[in-house]
Amino acid sequence: MCATSPRVLVELGTHTGVSYSAFCHAVARAGIGTRCHAVATWQGDPHAGLYGPEVLNELRAFHDERFGAFSTLLQCTFDEGVAHIEDGSIDLLHIDGLHNYEAVRHDFETWLPKLSDRAVALFHDINVRRDDFGVWRLWAELREQYPWFDFVHGHGFGVLAVGEDTPAPVAALCKLTDQAAIAMIRTRFARLGEHWWIDRRERLLARSLSQHAAATDAQAEQWRTAVARSSSEAEGLRAELGQRAAEAHQLRAELGQRAAEAHQLRVELAQRNAEAEQLRAEVGRHAREADATRHAAERAWEDFRTVSARLSNAEQEAVGLRARAEQAEADGSAAAARTADLEGTLAEAQVEQGRLRHELDDVLRSTFWQMTGPARRADGPTCGKSRPLRSRRPASRHAE
Repeated sequence: MCATSPRVLVELGTHTGVSYSAFCHAVARAGIGTRCHAVATWQGDPHAGLYGPEVLNELRAFHDERFGAFSTLLQCTFDEGVAHIEDGSIDLLHIDGLHNYEAVRHDFETWLPKLSDRAVALFHDINVRRDDFGVWRLWAELREQYPWFDFVHGHGFGVLAVGEDTPAPVAALCKLTDQAAIAMIRTRFARLGEHWWIDRRERLLARSLSQHAAATDAQAEQWRTAVARSSSEAEGLRAELGQRAAEAHQLRAELGQRAAEAHQLRVELAQRNAEAEQLRAEVGRHAREADATRHAAERAWEDFRTVSARLSNAEQEAVGLRARAEQAEADGSAAAARTADLEGTLAEAQVEQGRLRHELDDVLRSTFWQMTGPARRADGPTCGKSRPLRSRRPASRHAE
């Protein structure tokens, strides 16, 4: 910058603003009255890659505060930017846009009318020969037309003396033929570039390390918070585990108690089953006894009916005998003998009647008779009733 002291500087393709900020810094440091312009879309291209507005926003935040007094950032295409610059006004033009041959040739030819008679054009990436990079081809063509000097370190950098009245230091540089001098200059700038690159790398590394340390500290703080939270949760879990252990112990005790109760219930159930079996046996025995009693009652009932029938017959015979005795008494003394016989027979019948009455009383007082009472009542109102025996003594012979 000091060698050219440009009145107007234009850079085509600024991206993050590294080289352009270096130009502006040199202007501010040297105190020269250069008017600087950066022309770019800040949207990227196939070589630089595509990016968003954050790149320009970050550059503006750095640029405006430091270089805003003499520098302007023009966000437009290179073809649109031409209208903002006067013809023949640019003393220093840096071309660093799209790097294929057609694009860089178009940029140089489009901006050539804007160059002054002392203009110097700078070309970046003249040593890159991969993919569709074509700056090296245009540089080879321009060297046939204008004085030049190139730096071959890195991606390469070309200095082209376009104006007829270029500054003396630039003209002298472009006229160098001494290879030792050329090598010395190239080496000096390569070392300066290397020093700058190392310094920049160290600063970027330091910033990265600082950011990493800050991120690490933040992450460590998060981990400490997480550990504290985890410790608190673990303490709560341990307390809950102790509570659950106590509950489990209590449940095991209750389970043992329930098991003992279940065993006791099984024992009682076995006893109840044994008692039930004994009761079933007793019920069976009582059922058998009831059957035997029922059969005995039936036999007693049959016996009673037989005795009742015999008693009824005896009563009928006694009635007949009394009737005959009365008839005999009426017949007079002639039948006295017969009456005596009949009285004897009647006495015997009365004896028999007494004996039957005694047997009947025994039956009526017996347990069988009392147990069969419901069955007799079910047979009818007259069942089991006997007519009273009439005991009529025969008339005395003296009555005759």
